Amino acid sequence: MTRDEVYRVGPAGSNPRLVHEALEQAAETRPDATLVTFVGDASYTCQDLWEESRRFAAGLVEVGIEPGDRVAILLPNCFAFLVAWFGTAQLGAVTAPLNTALKGEMLGRILSELEPKVVVVHQVLAENLIPALPASSGVARLVLVGGSGAATLLGAAVTMEDHCAVDPLPGHAVWRGPSSELLTILYTSGTTGPSKGVMQSHEMATTATEIAQWVTGYTADDVAYTTLPLFHANAMFLTLHGALLAGCSSVVSARFSASTFWPEAAEYGATVISLMGSMVPILWHRPSSEADHAHRIRLAVMAPTPSYIEEFERRFRLRGTEMYGLTDVGIPLGIPAGERRPGSCGRPTPPWECALVDEEDRPVGPGEVGELVLRPRRPGVCSLGYWRAPEATVAATANLWFHTGDRLRADDEGWYYFVDRVKDAMRRSGENVSAFEVEQALLTHPAVEEVAAFAVPSELAEDDVMVAVVLRSGAQASAAELRAHCEATLPYFAVPRFLDIRAGLPRTATQKVQKSILRSEGVTASTWDAGRTRSKPDPA
Repeated sequence: MTRDEVYRVGPAGSNPRLVHEALEQAAETRPDATLVTFVGDASYTCQDLWEESRRFAAGLVEVGIEPGDRVAILLPNCFAFLVAWFGTAQLGAVTAPLNTALKGEMLGRILSELEPKVVVVHQVLAENLIPALPASSGVARLVLVGGSGAATLLGAAVTMEDHCAVDPLPGHAVWRGPSSELLTILYTSGTTGPSKGVMQSHEMATTATEIAQWVTGYTADDVAYTTLPLFHANAMFLTLHGALLAGCSSVVSARFSASTFWPEAAEYGATVISLMGSMVPILWHRPSSEADHAHRIRLAVMAPTPSYIEEFERRFRLRGTEMYGLTDVGIPLGIPAGERRPGSCGRPTPPWECALVDEEDRPVGPGEVGELVLRPRRPGVCSLGYWRAPEATVAATANLWFHTGDRLRADDEGWYYFVDRVKDAMRRSGENVSAFEVEQALLTHPAVEEVAAFAVPSELAEDDVMVAVVLRSGAQASAAELRAHCEATLPYFAVPRFLDIRAGLPRTATQKVQKSILRSEGVTASTWDAGRTRSKPDPA
């Protein structure tokens, strides 16, 4: 059987192309089957989610939501997130899931770009949301999950229960437009500039989910388990939507905890898990115990796979696999289910054409390192561009190829291997960190003249954030004070660990900061180290 036979490509396949129609089909064919379980909460059937999301959609109709209107979601992992996600899709409206750590100017800028008509927010996060809402936000309704205390701060606020206390949206009113229409805007964490909103269509989301099936080999007997946030594509498409299309169930935890990961996975019968970034070394460096293998997990999807993958597999009695994905494009590379290639992030998935190029976009040969560029083999596979950022969209697709900004190499059999990042970006706590955003936050401190943010290696297989800071003439500020300033304005994962106050920054003849020099110097005797910090837990 060929890989194209294993993976049904495109509209000719059996899967619905609209994400809410996939849920509708599941509710019709297996209404009482458990679709998703939230750890610490409850299990919900396909029918539960279909009915409640139709009530949410009917509540949106009450406030005049139409196709194309944006609905922002600022929620931790919970059932209400899925209700809002599928309910919004039923009207042809557009979801915009936001990172729950966002606050201040970063959150305000994104809200200004989105101009959402409705915002669904957890009570705990409302204190960050209210000050960030633009004065002329145009929000028709604020839907509160987990409480009602913020209702006095915004007159249009209602609880989730009140919003959904209506008859479900009738079947004839469910939006049935083309799968090429916009489904969601997923914000990246930025690279060399501000965070960008990736416009994903229904077709792109469905394709990404089908490729996830192609990698995992989901069957109806599987239980897909994730500790990643639903506002990220991995948890939503690999786990939740993957389980939905495969006819199996999913389990969603509130957050990653090394001490509870294996016992929790065992308790809920997990068979397929996702281990991103630092999760792998964190689990690996913990003391061995019976919990390491007292589970029924068959497959761990990793990004990246560690050099000690075979030892990891033996210790935890599972098999590891890898794929390469970007919010901007989906999953262009992956290892097909049943195949094995340790160290590789895969080969091109069926809908994608991949190439490696040099700085002039000329192809490089097998074994040579180049930037990964991509183009789809059929319509709807790639994003619709960046939300309200046409220049960035054009720049990313130079010479009619999408430029990933990542450097890889390929062998003569067509397997790809990740090398490093081209873009000026960092990754910490499973999140992409924009150097630009870190720099902008520090520049709001009155003592700061200029700043450069860059990555230094972390002991957890990701990056630590470091900044070199030049103070204004005559001004004084300690490294601890500057870090505290960052803590007040940046999400926890972007707060720099290392701060170096310097007399000046190295520059080129054209006065550009030479970050390559800063990175090569790294942490020095003059660098202030705040020490390793634990990830801030998600609210609720």
